[in-house]
Amino acid sequence: MNNIEIKISKTSRIRFSISFFIFALLWMSGLEIVAAVLLPQHLTNLMGATAATALFGILNAVTAAASLIANLMFGNFSDRTRSVFGRRTPWIVGGGVVGGISLLLMGVLNNSWAIGISYCICMFGLNMMIAPVIATLSDRIPNDMRGTMSAFMSAGTTVGASLGTLIGARFISIQIPGFITAGVLMVLLGSLRLLFGQKKNHPKICRRLKRASEIFWPPSVRRLRVLGTSGWLSLAAVF
Repeated sequence: MNNIEIKISKTSRIRFSISFFIFALLWMSGLEIVAAVLLPQHLTNLMGATAATALFGILNAVTAAASLIANLMFGNFSDRTRSVFGRRTPWIVGGGVVGGISLLLMGVLNNSWAIGISYCICMFGLNMMIAPVIATLSDRIPNDMRGTMSAFMSAGTTVGASLGTLIGARFISIQIPGFITAGVLMVLLGSLRLLFGQKKNHPKICRRLKRASEIFWPPSVRRLRVLGTSGWLSLAAVF
């Protein structure tokens, strides 16, 4: 692969460390609120303890397969994505929205099939974020820092699992607010991409967006803009 040495400042190292930790903390917290506490209770309320336990085991197996497929698929897609926002950002932001909405729907739906489909969609949304974020380790992080960044992600996952269970337990009797909380945490992950983005690309993005917007301007307006400041001053002098 690319043998070019990546160099980042000390400030960027701290920024990336915090970003990876918070990313792992939020996605694990949001998922565990539902997967560890609220979903089993929701299924128990719908069909009883015995049937809920059996269905929950099936859901875990199916969503594990969905996660494997989604991780491979979206990692590959993000490698091939070209946009003004970069390769990873569209998938991270989109995954947060998909994951958050599907987590919320799991608390609203009362059909076991619908809940299972929503759970699988959630795993697709989650891995739509995770695969591109992991890829940023090789994109943006120097070789001597990748182990450290992985450790920050592991720490965030560990803390998030416990925190998510505690938060979920607070909503065991009023479940809908808990599902909403989990969905919001998942959607917030998309905004963390701002911490990963390169500031030097922002002017370039703005210029591209400006050129794209000009497509929708009437031809007469585009011709007038060609005159520029000096052209308008010349016309003003004539009149």
